[in-house]
Amino acid sequence: MNAEERRAAAEKAGVLHIEDAADQLPTLAATVSVATARRKAAMPFLQDAALVLTEEPYEWTTDRIAELGDVTPKYARDAKNAAKRRRGH
Repeated sequence: MNAEERRAAAEKAGVLHIEDAADQLPTLAATVSVATARRKAAMPFLQDAALVLTEEPYEWTTDRIAELGDVTPKYARDAKNAAKRRRGH
């Protein structure tokens, strides 16, 4: 695929064309790097919360956690299971 074909395919797929993307890339990369680090630091807390909510006295289902957290049940279940693995269960 040449450059024009790639551009046409991207436009057809609804991908925005940003003229100065190459100039913005270093700043955006730094933003993504910081966001990735924050997410990595926050995930154990999210996972622990998901696990605690499934235990006594709450005993929430992962479906309920998913609904209230606006995530899929699989995401909620995976978060809970990651915390269980970290605890050695």
